[in-house]
Amino acid sequence: MKPNIIKIAILIIDKEKENSIKNYFKSDKNLTVQWIPCDEFIAYADIDELGGNNYSINISYGVPISLYLEASTFLRMCTIEYKKSQYDILFNTFDYGEGRENIFPKELTGDSLKLLFFNYSFLWIYYHEQSHILQQHANIYSKHALHNEYMGICNTQWNDSSNENETKLNGKNAELKHTFELSADHEAIYHIIGNFIINRGFISISDIWVFTVCLNCIYNDFYGNKHEYNDKEATGTHPNPVIRMRLALSNIHNILSYNGMEKFFEKEKSYQDYLNAILHANDVSTFYIAHMYHKDLKPEFVTKLNEINTGSLYYQNIAKRWNEIREDIKAEYLGLDDFPFMNL
Repeated sequence: MKPNIIKIAILIIDKEKENSIKNYFKSDKNLTVQWIPCDEFIAYADIDELGGNNYSINISYGVPISLYLEASTFLRMCTIEYKKSQYDILFNTFDYGEGRENIFPKELTGDSLKLLFFNYSFLWIYYHEQSHILQQHANIYSKHALHNEYMGICNTQWNDSSNENETKLNGKNAELKHTFELSADHEAIYHIIGNFIINRGFISISDIWVFTVCLNCIYNDFYGNKHEYNDKEATGTHPNPVIRMRLALSNIHNILSYNGMEKFFEKEKSYQDYLNAILHANDVSTFYIAHMYHKDLKPEFVTKLNEINTGSLYYQNIAKRWNEIREDIKAEYLGLDDFPFMNL
């Protein structure tokens, strides 16, 4: 018997899949969502080996369970633990004027925060996996990767399970994998912010605040909550969470600053108001990750956040790989022709 949270997750994804095929695919595709009955955190995209129009997004029961527990823990820490006076010094440096008494936007209740956290986290995972399909990542990776024992993938599947980061990928293959992950991040963020407008007619401060928190937590989960940082070379299958978050913040800023986007802002809210909410959400979630997973308020990957240099060797290599694969992705893209791909 499925727990209620899994039933809710299935309903969310069934609705989103229908809307997504209609709004984001160039033509009709047979896209299914396969549910894996296990408690592990498993998510991957699959493609018909015969090259047909059959695609699947595979998600384990462990994914919604994990996300719901994270949402509940984050809420509890913000509403109980972080209201203690010992956190005054921290929250007085990034708040809405009320320190630890006002950690998240006033219009959010505890129940609404937990619900939005779960919904946006889960939708991001769906859209991230869908982006691997739309951009044909498995197929293009197979064309460009060095075919060796640590290739880490077949040409029909793209595995985003957290333990996949433990593979021994390095060099060109790791750089390619990281580049595809960052490109899928970019597309997933674009579609979810677009959904805010489609579903509500505007983007609320609460939407953007919770979504930013979700991204930071998800990136940390996918990386295995490891306490390390490396901007010298790509290793494993997934970029460091701080690198993903830095690019995600830039992506959100760029979307909100598009010409005409202000008509989708809340009444009497400016771009600066949204920017403040994004930065605040990033600070709070970074502190939460440091506190919960590293028992350290200043882990290395947190303190490095504002020091990332786009001129670093890592960024140069990722940009090089993106330039190699960009035209292939555009040529084989299954989505709409006017999609604004990632810029590096």
